[in-house]
Amino acid sequence: MSVEHAEAARRHLQQHRPAMYAELMADPAAGERYLEELGGQVTDRLAVVCDQLLASSAVDPTADPQRRTAMAQAMAQELVYSELVWIGDEQTEAMVGPSGGYEGWEPGVEPLTATLDDDLE
Repeated sequence: MSVEHAEAARRHLQQHRPAMYAELMADPAAGERYLEELGGQVTDRLAVVCDQLLASSAVDPTADPQRRTAMAQAMAQELVYSELVWIGDEQTEAMVGPSGGYEGWEPGVEPLTATLDDDLE
């Protein structure tokens, strides 16, 4: 299972962090080791989070056990991947300002500058 998570991380890095992926793979053996270790970490963390979700009321306690387990696994994967695998996009990251807010705008779209008082006049 950790191989599946390592491959998901590889695909994510290739698509969203190509510069980071190129740097990681400058030494292919070290890059592969990193991805394997990350896959193992994801597998371990998924087991812990899934157990925590099943022990809580976050997953419908009245659902049939098989469905309840599937729901917990899906929720755990979303949480763990967002924590360990889905790191930000290089292009979008460049549009984040000092406050951490997104400052990139779609072409032709300007930020709203009007206030409620402007509309009342």
